[in-house]
Parts: sequence; structure tokens; C-alpha cells
Amino acid sequence: MVAIIPTAISVLLATNRNSRKPETNSPTYGRKRYSKDGSKRKSNPTSSKPLKNNHDGSLLEVSPLPPLTSQHESRPSYFTCRHTYEDTLINEINRLVSKQFGDVIATSPYPGLVRVEDPKNILPIHLDPVYALQSIPNAVVISGSSIKTIAKEIYYALFGSDDTDVAQTSDEQCKMRYDLLLAPKGSLTIHPLVPGQCKAQVKPVMLNRSEKICDELATMMKKVYPAARKLISDSYDISNEKWILQVMLQSPEIAVASLVQSKFVGPGNMYWPNVKFPLGLALVDIEEKMPSSAYRKLMEAIECMQIRPMSENIVIDLGACPGGWTTVMRKFGCKVISVDRSELDSVLMRDNMVEFVKGDAFTFEPPSDDDDVVFWMVSDVIAYPDRITDLLNRWCSNQWAEKMIVTMKFQGDEPSLDDLDRAIDLVQRCGYRCRAKHFFNNKNEVTMMISKEGSRCEMLEPNLIGTAMYNPTI
Repeated sequence: MVAIIPTAISVLLATNRNSRKPETNSPTYGRKRYSKDGSKRKSNPTSSKPLKNNHDGSLLEVSPLPPLTSQHESRPSYFTCRHTYEDTLINEINRLVSKQFGDVIATSPYPGLVRVEDPKNILPIHLDPVYALQSIPNAVVISGSSIKTIAKEIYYALFGSDDTDVAQTSDEQCKMRYDLLLAPKGSLTIHPLVPGQCKAQVKPVMLNRSEKICDELATMMKKVYPAARKLISDSYDISNEKWILQVMLQSPEIAVASLVQSKFVGPGNMYWPNVKFPLGLALVDIEEKMPSSAYRKLMEAIECMQIRPMSENIVIDLGACPGGWTTVMRKFGCKVISVDRSELDSVLMRDNMVEFVKGDAFTFEPPSDDDDVVFWMVSDVIAYPDRITDLLNRWCSNQWAEKMIVTMKFQGDEPSLDDLDRAIDLVQRCGYRCRAKHFFNNKNEVTMMISKEGSRCEMLEPNLIGTAMYNPTI
């Protein structure tokens, strides 16, 4: 079976994501528009809602099943997002691409999934939209009647047939073979996927079949590529080179597959596409009672960054009430200075490692009596984007914290990406690395992950990845 990599907070995660129950009325294949064999069902014209082609504003009917790719044709790319934010992601992709490269056709064939047709091959492989949880770039689309046939067709589409004359193998296939042959042992991660996972379904249709296809692919690849073989000790990852193979079944006989070397994007230990979590979905439920559900946003950011505060760090939580983010940081053993006009949950108010400061989050300054202390600053305060930019300006220009996790909330129905761009530019000009993401638990807001360039504890030591969070007695 495909290996599952442990995470820094896995021991606190519930078995089911967000305690969701399986959706009894969830579609079987492609929003019930396609039957098991991939043929299209007859739909009611009055209830059919064609999707917009955001490229030119015209209307079109989006087919969940993509056309098969051939050796010399362009390949589609896929991006995942929180369900109901498909149009937002499509608009962002068109905004990013039109600014620098040209035009593509972006549509949503399934909830939480966006497909991008790129006939001119202008899309960067590592395009990283804010509203994308995961990227599945430059994918091949194949068909097969059985698990073994699908696995073989994916292998041949990516690398060319072993029996094929070199002259008939494309340059892209030859390069993929060569690069993967040189990749370090154990550097390949394989993710079996199905569309139902995009909605965080507990038992999505076809997942078991997708897992078996990936097992078959892993067996084939191990014979040739050391990257597909397991390390003798898999307790931590010793390689900075990371590859990811993603296989998503679109129907029982149609699959898309993407193999790419992930790019380090920082801050922390972040790679894109995300090699840690299938579809970019981190399990972040804590089984015990929490002061608020907002803690999941912070945990997603920590899992995405793949770094965590150490017990000797001090965390400043701005706008802390009722204390969800403070509770998460306390579980790492840190002292937390919580700033808000309202008191925290009563349990936290009795914790001698939580210092509550009643006051304004936007005027608070951290203590400056110990230069050796590493400060983290986290904030989920409700404010207009320009106020968050001003807050970041104070903290970054004064170099008050080495790590920051801050949400920027938007007004109305659409995000203000121009405001976000200004904030990121300001942070970077102050010598920080910054990345913004709209996580599964975000609503009309994004989370900014910020780290001082060259700061201490930039990454977790390998033997610390996967260790248990400290759970203090409160």
C-alpha cells in the first residue's frame, strides 16, 4: 500500500475530518451526470446549469470526464480548493495567467476541483494560486478496463513503453525517465485520489480502486526507479528532492495522472505540489473540547509550513478571545501572551503559562527584555485588510517576531487580491518569506504564513517531524 507520512500533530487528530459523516446523497459519478461505465446520463435541460468559461464570458457545458491525451497534445492541469470557492479559484487563475502569460480555459467539473485546459502550453508547472489547496499539473488522461491496464497505461503515458523505440518516445518522456532515475531513493510520494475527496467525504466512491492502481504503479516503478523504493528507515525524510505522483480516477475506467518534482516554496518546509497531504487536505481535528472551531485554521497553517514553535518560544496571540489559537500553541508547550479586549475561556484564564493582556491587538508591543527569546505572532483578529497590512507593517519593520501566522479577512463576496498582494510585498521587503493560502477551514479570508529569512529553527530537525505535541495539564 502507499506509505502514509506521519505529521507533527498526527497524535491529536480525529479519525474523521471535521467529524463529518458520509454523505448519503452524494453523487456516484460526476454529479450523477455519468454512469459507472463513463457514458453520459440524460439530463433535464431546465435544471442543467452550464458553467461559465471565465476566459471570455461565454457559457458552456462542462464534462466531468476529460478527453484522453495523446503524446503530442497539450495536457490539462487540475487544482483543488474548498468546495463553493471554485469560481474564486478560476478567477484567480485567469488573473494570474492573463497578467503574465496569456489565456487558458478554466472550468470546474466536480465540486472542489478545477480543470485548466492549456492548448498553448503557457501554464507554469508550479503555478501556486492562493485559493488552490493542491496542484495536479501537466496531467495525462488515460483509459483502461482493469486496474492493471490503467496502471500500465499511466506508466506508458509518463515514460513511454519499454518496448517502444527511442525514436518514438517523446522528449518529455525521455526527460522524465532520466530525471527520475537520478532522484534519491525514497523521494517519490504517490497519492491515490478520487473527486469525492475534494469535498472531504469519509468514504468516497472509487478510492479503493484508485489505491490498488497506485499499488500496481508502485510495483512497476520500483523495478526501475530507486525513488519509488522505500528507505530502510522511513522515520524521517533525508532528501531535499521530492517527487509526487498523483492519480485521480474520474470514472472506473478513466484516470488522470501527474508526475512532477515538487518545488520548495517556503516558508518553513513547504513544497508545491504538496507532498504531505493528498489534495492538500490536512487532518486537523482535536478530539477534546476546544474554545472555538477556529483552531483548525491555525493547525492547517502549521501543517502546511511543516514547522512548529518550540517549548522555549513565546507566542503572541493577537485578538485571542475565546482562545482556540492560544490552546493550540499551549499544546506545543509554549508560553502564550494573549491580547484581546475580552477574556479568554475560563480554563485558559487559569493556566499559569497564559498571560492575558486586556487591550488593543493593533497597539500591543511584545516584551523586549530578552533578546534570546524567539517570538511567534499569530492573529485571527477581525479587521479590514488595510488594518491587517498596517499590523504586519509594525511587526515586520520592527522585526518583532521570527514566525507569524495571520488571517486577512475580506468584505463582500469576492476576495481583495490586490490588498493581499500589497501586504505580501510589504512583508517581503522587510526581509520575510511569505505565502498565503485559502485553507479548507477558511471562509472569506486567507491565511498568511510568514518567516524571517535565515531565522532560527527555520525547519524542524528531521527526527522531530512526527513527534507528539506537548499536552500540558491545565
